[in-house]
Amino acid sequence: MRRRPRRARGGRRQGGAAAGLGCVAARHARRTVAAAPPTVPGHQPAPGLQPAPGFRPSTRVRPSTERRRAARTRPAARVLPLLAAGAAVAGVVGAQPAGAAVLAVLLLPLLAQVTWAAAARLRRAGRPLDAAAAALVVPLAAAALVLAVYTVPQLRAMAAFPAPGGDAGEALVHGLTFATTVGWTSPWANAVVAVAVLLGAVVAVRTARARWLAAAWLLTLAVFVLAAGPETPLRALTGFWYKSADRTFAMLPTVAAVLGALGVVAVAEAAVRLARRAGAAAGTPRHARPAGAGGRPAVAVVGVILLAALVTSGGFRNGEREQGWTAWAFQPEDLIHYPYATDGEVAMLRSLDDVLPADAVVLGDPRGGAAFVQAVAGAVAYLPHVSPSSWDPEQRFLIERFGDLHHDPGVCAAVVDAGIEYFYADDSGPADWAAQAPGLHGVDTSTGFELLAEGDTARLYRLTACG
Repeated sequence: MRRRPRRARGGRRQGGAAAGLGCVAARHARRTVAAAPPTVPGHQPAPGLQPAPGFRPSTRVRPSTERRRAARTRPAARVLPLLAAGAAVAGVVGAQPAGAAVLAVLLLPLLAQVTWAAAARLRRAGRPLDAAAAALVVPLAAAALVLAVYTVPQLRAMAAFPAPGGDAGEALVHGLTFATTVGWTSPWANAVVAVAVLLGAVVAVRTARARWLAAAWLLTLAVFVLAAGPETPLRALTGFWYKSADRTFAMLPTVAAVLGALGVVAVAEAAVRLARRAGAAAGTPRHARPAGAGGRPAVAVVGVILLAALVTSGGFRNGEREQGWTAWAFQPEDLIHYPYATDGEVAMLRSLDDVLPADAVVLGDPRGGAAFVQAVAGAVAYLPHVSPSSWDPEQRFLIERFGDLHHDPGVCAAVVDAGIEYFYADDSGPADWAAQAPGLHGVDTSTGFELLAEGDTARLYRLTACG
């Protein structure tokens, strides 16, 4: 009987391993070929990368990529954010025209960061003119604001407002420590918050996308120091806010709040890193650590910072707000200025709806209650604002000379030109009101005036002296 030759021991296993390696090699070859670029005229693939017969490279784009490209090219994706931003800007400016200057101070650094980055890209792309145009957007906008302060009559009048100044160094300390310009709390009450803001500013400077926040904060700080500092030619730049330290100080927390949050987050992240290093040094495996242990240091740090800020600031100055700022503005017995109208005077103003036509123009000292005819009685106040910086030359003429109407024809001519038919008289205010508006106090109303209504010390007359 013929015997079969014996196979080497382990031959079946060796053959199986070889077959497995062959399969792996084949799969690797197929992947390599698939990853190779498609053949084009004049291109010779490298040896070992020849495509398999019938191979066609796939040109299909992943769905997520298609969605991203469609989102970028969809018109609504670009128009809607612009419309939302435009509506927000219009709302701010509509609520307070000075809001345009506030937005400029806060957002010009962001616009500068965006446009200068675009200018750099355009320059690299070989488009120097477009790059120059992009780089000049912010400098030209800033120059326009500066020019407006020194040329627009209304802004020049606001910049000429006699706001008290102070020491620039003291103003800088107040701005850095967030010590309010009024009140009795310690100037260091917000020291914890100030440290968090400074840390956040450092983080913002080191973060490319947030760098503009640090610039905006420094710009608002500079505006406050100019307004609260001594009278200099540069102080006129704060004329948008009547050179008022209180008004400009209100801008600081807008950006500082975000920077303070960045500072607190930076401290919390540092605490987490230290805790992880301590756990690694102790030899505790990561899987053996309790769930959520990584976030506990962050929560603890944030809690400690908030508690420290609350305690050192006297409950975030709660007592000062209630007994000071709020009372000074809304509690009659604590008002920081003489009341502009009494209860009886307001009752008279409300009754004027049946006395005055809707287009009636009323002259009177706005601080004596005359300005309220526009808000309460629905008439037109010839002097709607108590600020002297808002008065134009024609208004100033009547403020100084109206009492001379019985013997100065020019006064009656001005009254007729302004369409004034009613006079609001109230001489009960402090002496400085009469000194600042002499023509509206002590007016002889015995002739040429017809009494229509009165309330407490205020009286409303129809003016007949000027025909």
